[in-house]
Amino acid sequence: MRFVELSGGAMSALLDGDLSEAGRLAGVSLPECFVTGSARWLGRFRLDQMAADPGEARWMVRYAVVGDQGLVVGHAGFTDHLTRPARSRSAIPSLPASVARDTPGPR
Repeated sequence: MRFVELSGGAMSALLDGDLSEAGRLAGVSLPECFVTGSARWLGRFRLDQMAADPGEARWMVRYAVVGDQGLVVGHAGFTDHLTRPARSRSAIPSLPASVARDTPGPR
């Protein structure tokens, strides 16, 4: 698994409902759940955080990506990465069981 940074431009594209542009900017293919109500709320929240503290922006939103195909399986957000734990993390609701089963890591 790797974590891919989400830029403000990609976040703005998601808020506009443009999955293909957001994916192009992030270099991954994003599932539809990234433009739902709760994802849009989180996106707006994170964009506001990025504007308030640009120095920490690269830690605020990351995609959890697995495999050679760059399958996005969740996201994680970190603030003050040295002293505080992740503030948000989520798995993609429609993650195929085969991906979860074949992804190395703790269970």
